[in-house]
Amino acid sequence: MVKFLTPSDSISPDHYSRYKTQPIDFITEALGPGFIVGNVIKYVLRYDAKNGVEDVRKAKRYCEMLINHLEERSPSQDESI
Repeated sequence: MVKFLTPSDSISPDHYSRYKTQPIDFITEALGPGFIVGNVIKYVLRYDAKNGVEDVRKAKRYCEMLINHLEERSPSQDESI
C-alpha cells in the first residue's frame, strides 16, 4: 500500500491521526485513484470562489499523490481512472 499522507501533511488534519491507516490510503487501495482525481478537480474548480491558493496547493498535493500511485504500480496493474 502506498502511503500518501504523513501526520505533518497540510491536508492531513490531526483528527485523522487517530487512525492506523489514513483514510485516503484506505480509499485509494480499495477503490483505485478515482477519489484522488476527483479531489484534484474539486479543488481546482473551487479555488477562486473559496480558499484561493490553499485550494490550489491541495490540488497540487493530490496530483503528487496520483503520481506516487501511478509510479508505485507495476505495468500489469493498469487501472483506468
